[in-house]
Amino acid sequence: MYEAGIIIFHASVLVYMVSLWHYGVYVFRGRQRLAARGLSLSLCGLAIHAASIVLISLGQGRPPWVNSLQNISFWCWIVVGIFVAVSYRAGARLKVLGLFVLPLVIVLLFMAMTGQKSPAAYGEDVGQTFWGAVHIGLVFVAYASFAFAAVIGFMYILHSHYLKKKEIGELCGNLPPLSLLDRLNYRALLVGTLFLTAGLALGFLWLSALPKKPEGVDPKIMGALIIWGGYALLSLMRATSLIRGKKVAWLSMLGIAVIVLSFLFVPHMIPKKLKVGERTTSEMALSHWDTRTKEEVLRHV
Repeated sequence: MYEAGIIIFHASVLVYMVSLWHYGVYVFRGRQRLAARGLSLSLCGLAIHAASIVLISLGQGRPPWVNSLQNISFWCWIVVGIFVAVSYRAGARLKVLGLFVLPLVIVLLFMAMTGQKSPAAYGEDVGQTFWGAVHIGLVFVAYASFAFAAVIGFMYILHSHYLKKKEIGELCGNLPPLSLLDRLNYRALLVGTLFLTAGLALGFLWLSALPKKPEGVDPKIMGALIIWGGYALLSLMRATSLIRGKKVAWLSMLGIAVIVLSFLFVPHMIPKKLKVGERTTSEMALSHWDTRTKEEVLRHV
């Protein structure tokens, strides 16, 4: 089942690449019908991608956030979902959106292919409980919203550059107005901050309800708090109009770079065993994952 999931995963990346080609031809050759076809292919890729996530998770016997492959794959799946939903809702105003979202997704998925055996970035033991899974889901939606904000920010900077240079070409002619891009960027930042706030709050409530608390500082938690603080400050400054436009766009792009680095490097900073009193987190997972043996849990730590 795992091998089938990997094959389907590669197929989804291929569909995303074909969709990107359609968007490119639409923008640079002016073939209008290809924009709708590209969006339909993205929706098809989204469905195939979802099937790969399910099959890989079932094959591993673990949730879809236990290593770099699944971690980034699940994140990219949510990003594409947001892109498809916004594109269908916005219609003609955002036909060009796929030309900017899909390259980011494809690059991240290629990076994920090389890291499928890396350690967990969010902790498989936490994710095997119901509230832990909800916490992780909220965080992933938040990070996907921030990725979408970064893409919109890049579009804003590019459009602003074209207007400043007074260069109106095929690409610039298809870009949405700066006011719309600025509004979308702010909404994505705000939604992401709200979801991350809810996710972190739920995570701390879950930890406080544990009979025995983990010893030491978890780098995942520290990284998430730093990211939350940065985005909360950025959203507040944008809401109060202290900064707008290009500055918000640049900071949105910087923020997603920090998140990608945290996905890639924070897992390697996590101790192999975070003790909770006399029990390790691996041993705690046994009470929530009855179908796995103790040896299977410890082998993946």
